[in-house]
Amino acid sequence: MIRSMFTAVNSLYINQMYMDVVADNLSNVNTPGFKSSSVRFKDQFAQTMRVGSAPSAALGGLNPMQVGLGTNLASISPNFSQGALNSTGRDMDMAISGDGFFIYNHGDRELYSRDGSLALDAEGILVHSASGDRIQGWMANGLGVVAPGSFMEDIKVPINSTVARSTSEANLTGNLDANTAFPVTRNVVLSDTLDGTALTGATYPITLNVNDANGLPQTATLTFTKSAVNQWTFNVTGTGIAMDPAGIGTVTFDASGNFASNNRGITLNGEPIALNFSTVKAAVADHVSSLADGMTAGTYDVTMGVYDELGKLKSVAVRFTRSTANDWTYAPYPVDPDAKVVDLSGSPIAFGTVKFDTKGQFVSSTGSLSVKASAGSATPTIIQMDLSGLTMLTTANSASLSSQNGLAAGSLMGFNVSANTGEIYGAYSNGDQRLIGQLVLAMFANPSGLIREGGNTFAGGLNSGLASYGAPAAGGRGTVASGYVEGSNVDMSREFSNMILAQRGFQASSRIINTSDQMLQELVNLAR
Repeated sequence: MIRSMFTAVNSLYINQMYMDVVADNLSNVNTPGFKSSSVRFKDQFAQTMRVGSAPSAALGGLNPMQVGLGTNLASISPNFSQGALNSTGRDMDMAISGDGFFIYNHGDRELYSRDGSLALDAEGILVHSASGDRIQGWMANGLGVVAPGSFMEDIKVPINSTVARSTSEANLTGNLDANTAFPVTRNVVLSDTLDGTALTGATYPITLNVNDANGLPQTATLTFTKSAVNQWTFNVTGTGIAMDPAGIGTVTFDASGNFASNNRGITLNGEPIALNFSTVKAAVADHVSSLADGMTAGTYDVTMGVYDELGKLKSVAVRFTRSTANDWTYAPYPVDPDAKVVDLSGSPIAFGTVKFDTKGQFVSSTGSLSVKASAGSATPTIIQMDLSGLTMLTTANSASLSSQNGLAAGSLMGFNVSANTGEIYGAYSNGDQRLIGQLVLAMFANPSGLIREGGNTFAGGLNSGLASYGAPAAGGRGTVASGYVEGSNVDMSREFSNMILAQRGFQASSRIINTSDQMLQELVNLAR
């Protein structure tokens, strides 16, 4: 009877602790990031009344006889299941969807929490809004790049910062008119002299640079042979080059050495090209040169505004010139000492190119623009030209600068957190968004081994394992949602059920004490 009373007394204590856990869970039903705990019981050791025996040849075996001495706590284990994400409409509130903990610097200690209710302090450092603990992460360098795995530190928002961005990409869209003229050679003017004193049979070759009907350059060799006094014959060689009409050409001069006649031209891929000898003379030496006309190409100018590293805007005029049936060139025009076309290595070249197919669609382009930066800026601005948005169709020219990524100077207006990755971007008045830093999440092999520190935080425990740090959405860590807080994962229906169980267990234990007391009273009354 005394044993049952002490067993019941211990049970009262254990069920009272059960109720304490239930009460703690229910009181934190609205605590952000709170993780409920569950109670597990185990029986106490038992007093053995009989050990039991094994069967023998003559007798059967006997089971042990034991009287249990009540219950005890097996564990109070936190439940780290996901809580509901509740929208707050506040950008500095953050929640983790999945595994992991925010990391806070609490003086000389590192604490962990699922509560991401953040605020800015007077120094622009992101802190927990209730405790002032500083959240930890990786800060971006001057180029706006975060190095994952580097030293963790406080996340500081550059409140009074001002930034500018030089133009590195320019996108042009629109049309270059397919009716625009391109250089086709129709006439070649020859000038200077053929040697009137040369002996019959003497030869003299010159080179003609001509463009075919597609504007493609070709080279022809025109060879003169002295055939008589004041007369030369000529023939032409080259790919796709022929005399027009077929045969040997003849050019004659009068007694004064002035041009008299010419009976031939040439053809290039079947297209006629006239030879004009009107300014050639028969004189003492051979100095014939040629100039092909009919080569004027159509152009179209596009004006671009670009920014240097200091945010200064410079206007650059770029002229597109049709060079062949399917090709255009481009270069600054008029000639600008502060702007030039460069190749991939940054070396100056005469012009950039853009090529179209037979349907007028973009195929490829070459070249970039180099624009001299303003005083105080370290380097020229190299602009990659994205011309893939251009077409060459039979309609009016409309090519223009559609976008470029440079920005004038702007000041910080606010910041936002990238969904999933926890990257923090500063939003500037010039429209720029620049990476400030990235939140780091900690994971534990056994989060149930963490020690509650109050204030919605945990500290590492002997059985939690060491913290494993990493970026959100990496290595099994959860993602970060901005504008949300994680709610408590307390299940009220379950807790009310547990409350009934705790109450009934406590009530039953009290009845055992009451009954044991009555039995002791009866025992005392036996002596009367």
